[in-house]
Amino acid sequence: LKLDFLYASVLGGVQESFKDKTLTKAQILQRGMKLIRDTAGDGVFILGCGAPLGSVIGYVHANRISSDAGLSWLPEFPLPTADKWNLPCARNMVRNSLCRMFMHGYWWVNDPDCMLLRPTLHFSEEELLGIATVKAFSGGSFILSDDLDTLTSSRLRVALQMLPPTNVSAVPLDLLSREMPELLRLQLESPPMPSDLNLVGNSATSCQNLITNWTLIAVCNWDSKNSADKTHSMSLVDIFGQPVVDAAITSSMLHFKSTVCLLFKFNFWTETYHHMQVNLNGDDEQLIHFTAIPHHSARIYKMGLYLQPNSPVWIGSNLHFSCGCDVAALLEVDNPAGVDDLVLAAFYNATQGTGRSIIEGAQHINDPDKGVHLTNRTVRVVFADGALRDPSWGGCIWLFLPTLLQPLQCSLSCLQISGSAWHGQDYAAAESHVSVVAEVCQCGVYGSVFKIPVGTRRVLHPQELIQERSNEGNATNQQALDELLISWIYSKSG
Repeated sequence: LKLDFLYASVLGGVQESFKDKTLTKAQILQRGMKLIRDTAGDGVFILGCGAPLGSVIGYVHANRISSDAGLSWLPEFPLPTADKWNLPCARNMVRNSLCRMFMHGYWWVNDPDCMLLRPTLHFSEEELLGIATVKAFSGGSFILSDDLDTLTSSRLRVALQMLPPTNVSAVPLDLLSREMPELLRLQLESPPMPSDLNLVGNSATSCQNLITNWTLIAVCNWDSKNSADKTHSMSLVDIFGQPVVDAAITSSMLHFKSTVCLLFKFNFWTETYHHMQVNLNGDDEQLIHFTAIPHHSARIYKMGLYLQPNSPVWIGSNLHFSCGCDVAALLEVDNPAGVDDLVLAAFYNATQGTGRSIIEGAQHINDPDKGVHLTNRTVRVVFADGALRDPSWGGCIWLFLPTLLQPLQCSLSCLQISGSAWHGQDYAAAESHVSVVAEVCQCGVYGSVFKIPVGTRRVLHPQELIQERSNEGNATNQQALDELLISWIYSKSG
């Protein structure tokens, strides 16, 4: 039940019509809301809109916290552009949504108005990404108001990447220093693993999900006077928060005997990855720099610290803006049958162009003086229901796999992948599908970041895709979840 234009009940002069002249306009509105709430009953979801905020607290489940989204960045002529609060336009929606994020989950579900994607909008593609970022980081309702059959594939893709909402709102870090905050922190946690997660014969080495909690940073550019790209820099405390940094220092000292560790940084919208060495105990002058942000736009970064030695790391994906809610579990499992061939493949590659025999290649890789030998490891990626689309959609994940020692050459030859989310041949060599995004050789950490294409064999109409993403989390697991099994060579010491 949507209640719109609620402010009309408290406009100037209406108090003259009140029977009880001792009541204020706010009290009258509150009484009216209580009457509607009691009459509607507990089974009706009430959305307030155009409401004086204080009088509807406790009487609505969700409430509009911004102006109408509008069809352009500024109010369209003849409306005055100087109005920054009420008139329909993207700027006013963004401004109000950012400044009222704290209300979500405490007063009601925040409603930043619908997401408009239709081709007749007066937005640039960059402005569209900025608007989508704010709506996603608000954590509240995500409503589409377009005929999906009329949308371009690129704009439908944005809608799919925003659904479902996380139900967690971000913290504007510069709320008190900018009229429109440009730095947002969103900290997320993985939901409990599905209780009926079937390991299909691959017993988990550890039942602990390797994806537990993570941090997203939105870096924005709302500058009204300068249309140039803008750069931002942040300290580790600004990015993660002091409690996370303090816990990271303890973990890093325990595992690495140092406060110097590796920082992973994944740009969701541009699908690019970087890593760097940071000192957790450094001062605020140690800044993390972000690439320039186009005018009226934003970038979403998944940030992570490498704190568990020799552990695989989920870097991110292009499936969902959260870069983590699209995965039900990331587990280490026993090696499936057949992956022992990976060791022989590694030995073979060590002989190429050297004149060595396979035995000599094995001796070259296995260093008896250091007590090093090769073994295999396997991780299982279980995707959340509805997270994957047809392979032609171009879904990909980014995963860091450690090697303990310096990364082997021809890393792709030492990788085997199978599972329903893998659209190559079962246990096929990965050269024609997977790419090595980065080789990591810093802070005593060695490994490779792989970009792996994923997709489901189910083909859904856009309407069905939106419906499935919207219902995610309410599904009853009527069908098996899509998954990947990824095996790789690991240089084990001892």
